[in-house]
Amino acid sequence: MWPIGNKVPLSTTGLVDVIKMARSWRKRAPDRPETKPIIVMSHNGVSRVGIYIGANICIDQMDIDHEVDVFHAVKMMRINRPQLIDMKDEYKYL
Repeated sequence: MWPIGNKVPLSTTGLVDVIKMARSWRKRAPDRPETKPIIVMSHNGVSRVGIYIGANICIDQMDIDHEVDVFHAVKMMRINRPQLIDMKDEYKYL
């Protein structure tokens, strides 16, 4: 469960589980699952969504490059959505 307010969870386990579930559902989607977007929403549209999207980007980086550049991932996300990952705790959580 995500803490109330602008706090991040103590553990990343829940987030990783949700990402795994979403990716599993997407793979089972008929007709080219890679074209099916995953829509993510949160109460303000930035804090939790930013962490979810950032975590997905980092997981993809790890799968492809076998390393993760969190700074670059956040920088790329913020080109289109400057409000994403705007608190130090969110950045550290990633």
